[in-house]
Amino acid sequence: MKKMTLFIFFTLVSALCANASPFASIDSIKADRSTGEVKMTLSLSEGVRDFHEGSLLVLEDGSPVNYVKIRNMCEARGLDLVIAIDSSLSVREELLHRMKKYAGSMLRGGRQGDRVAVLRFNGNIRKLNGFTSDTSLIKESIASVKRSGQKTRLYDAIYDALLLFGSPKNRDGAIVVLTDGIDDVSSVTREDVLAHARKLGVALNFVSDSRGSRRLARLAKLSGGKVFNANLEHYGNLHHDLGSSGKNIYEVSYLSRAKGKGGKHSVELRLKEEAMENRVVSEFEFAGGFGLSEFWRRNIADTEILLCFLGALIFFAVIFYLARIIKKKPENEVVSLNIQEEPGVRDKCHAEYMFQERYLWNSEHPVEYPDVLYSEAWLQQYGGESPEKKIPLFRREVIIGCDMSSHVPVDDKSVSQYHARIRRIGGGFYLYDLVSDTGTYLNGKKLLMPRLLHDWDEIRVGNMVFVFRGVR
Repeated sequence: MKKMTLFIFFTLVSALCANASPFASIDSIKADRSTGEVKMTLSLSEGVRDFHEGSLLVLEDGSPVNYVKIRNMCEARGLDLVIAIDSSLSVREELLHRMKKYAGSMLRGGRQGDRVAVLRFNGNIRKLNGFTSDTSLIKESIASVKRSGQKTRLYDAIYDALLLFGSPKNRDGAIVVLTDGIDDVSSVTREDVLAHARKLGVALNFVSDSRGSRRLARLAKLSGGKVFNANLEHYGNLHHDLGSSGKNIYEVSYLSRAKGKGGKHSVELRLKEEAMENRVVSEFEFAGGFGLSEFWRRNIADTEILLCFLGALIFFAVIFYLARIIKKKPENEVVSLNIQEEPGVRDKCHAEYMFQERYLWNSEHPVEYPDVLYSEAWLQQYGGESPEKKIPLFRREVIIGCDMSSHVPVDDKSVSQYHARIRRIGGGFYLYDLVSDTGTYLNGKKLLMPRLLHDWDEIRVGNMVFVFRGVR
């Protein structure tokens, strides 16, 4: 009695586990943040019938979804089918007749949009027609196959059939080879054919007699195809069986209520008439951009880089603000004289003192006002290589120094790079010392502050002497 009870218990557990297997598997799931649409690709298990919007319950984060759209991807993609017929003399006349009849039965079960290509092979391989939906042309190609040739290139023919699909493939594909299973002179091996078929995702199906079926069963199974016996009178609808592997592909889509929310969301699929245990659960995240909080959550390393960037930005902003405060005009600043700048070319020397054209500090502002306005002024040079050289003062500012970029270059080691300057302000000409090493002298006295120049004033820079001249 105890043994019988244990037997019944384990039988019930096994039955429950078998019934609890999921009705489908989610191959992929995508969620678009901009539209809020969630799309899932499902592979239905064998035995699921009448799959439509009314039979499926979708729950997102535990709440039912109102409207769900379901699309059969197998019907939408269409099927590309290659029929390869062995026409060598090793195939008996009766077997060839049955194989051609089998090929014709496949045309009756086709869907709209399916395309069929036909190959004939023996010692040579010939394409009778490419992929086409023209049934009359396909039937004509099948009927034209006659027995000929002593050799058979079976695996070469399968490999050439695979090449018709190309890569990547946007339609379902399958190959049906009608043969006795004999191969004599192929240059490729069975392993080469299998590897290429797996790469393209194309199922290899065979129609043969009992002997050939045993030879080809392993190749068909490993590629996801099947073997059909040509000796049977029942041909059936091969389009339903080719490469299906017991599953159908469907696309399930709906509009999510979690649009714009970051993080992962759960989705649960159930068949309404099935038990709750028979369900499929998965997770998804919205793609197409996310907010700062989502960025923080996703990638801590990128967040640290962002924080460093923001810190550097704030640091430079503070430095710029402090620089503006330091550079700000003080209370005791003298207002600019608003003198219109004369036209002329600014050179390097002038640019170095450009900031002084706007503001004159109390320490530099001349305390004298011009009593005589000169319409023309110049410097008369005494000494040097060009004695009594006349240097016109037509610029608003003239720099005297040993640097060659100065307006008045002086070849004297005792003269600083930028030693002194003469600036025209309000019609008067003022002499400035530019913190020179040996000083600037006006009429024999060292210049301590800006001074107004008068006609016949003597200016000494190092060992060079200039006389200021002016005409009213």
